[in-house]
Amino acid sequence: MIREKKLEEEKALKFKYKAKEIPKAVKSNKYEKLMKEMEQRRMEAKKLAVAKIKATEAPFNFYERDKEDQMKKK
Repeated sequence: MIREKKLEEEKALKFKYKAKEIPKAVKSNKYEKLMKEMEQRRMEAKKLAVAKIKATEAPFNFYERDKEDQMKKK
């Protein structure tokens, strides 16, 4: 029984662990890609919002009147 325990112990000590190769999915920059995509979506949404506001925006009537007065003064 003692001999068996020593053999098991020697076998355990002789065992060499081998590291597994790092998966390719880990090496790829998924986070950076995701952040770039989010930034692009954010910029596009901002451009669309500004375009929508400009399309629906109408200046006050006194704005045009003041603009004409300034042109006359020049």
